[in-house]
Formats: sequence, C-alpha cells, structure tokens
Amino acid sequence: MAAAAAIQTILPSKLLGSNAPRRSVSHSSEEKQNPKQKEKRFIANFKDSNGSSLPTEKIAEDPKHKQLGHPSRHLQLKDFDLLKTIGTGTFARVWLARLASPSKEDRDKVFALKIIRKVDIIRLKQVEHVRNERNTLAAVAGHPFITTLITTFSDKECLYMLVYAGPPMLG
Repeated sequence: MAAAAAIQTILPSKLLGSNAPRRSVSHSSEEKQNPKQKEKRFIANFKDSNGSSLPTEKIAEDPKHKQLGHPSRHLQLKDFDLLKTIGTGTFARVWLARLASPSKEDRDKVFALKIIRKVDIIRLKQVEHVRNERNTLAAVAGHPFITTLITTFSDKECLYMLVYAGPPMLG
C-alpha cells in the first residue's frame, strides 16, 4: 500500500518536472476562466508546422520560459478523443488524438498522445530515462526539425506526453 501511495505522490513530480515554472499568468479576463479551459485553448491554438518553430536563439536561450513542454495539472485523458494507435513499445502506447468536443476550426488538429504506464516504468527501472525524455523534449520544444512536446500530464496509473503530430493524418 505504501508503494502505491509513493507512486501517486512522488512519481508524477519526478517524471513530469513539477518544479518547473508554470506558464505566465495574465491579469485579464482570461484569468477568471477555468484553468483547464485555458490549457485546452492553448492546445487548440497551437499553430501548424509553418508557425510552430521558434527561432534557434530562442530555443537555446532559456527553454524553461517557453510555454511549450510545461506540465499541466488540469488536463485529463477524457479531454482527448483517441483515434487510433500509431505505435507501441515496452511500456507505452502512442495514440493519434484530438481534443474532445473540438470547435469547428479545431476539428482537423491532431496530436500524438504517448501514454506511459507508471507500474511498468517502475518495474523496469526506467524512471530516470522517462524523466530525461520529458526534459529533453521540453528543452527543444519549438525546434523546426524535432517533434514538439506541447504538454505533459498524469493520473493515478499513467503519464501522458502530448506531442504535435503535424498536418492532419486522418483519411
């Protein structure tokens, strides 16, 4: 029982970098809105590959002050529609996903959602490797030649990495 509690409390902060700075807070009318809705809007407004890359000096300058790659405390798996599996591994599965109940203009925006089972990470002693993967993807988020980590989140059983999947791959 104590091990299960440790997984729920320690693992998300270790793997998802909960001590990382949060997105900048604005003091406009947006501040009064639900934080979950703000994060979903941030994801929905993520630009396609033509506008998603940052200038190289911005990527290298200070990766911790980018909005991309920061962990989310509000998103959940139910906020996404899982469309189809695009890859599997030892302890993870990558799904083609889109926001649940998207607006008309966001209906074609798709993402890759990597779902990693916590139990398997611990059993296979991969905690440090997963943390390094998350930190590395967050540090290079916005680079034109590397897939962009948009955000990460977790629940009791899994860790999730939301990655930009490029132009719509449905069809």
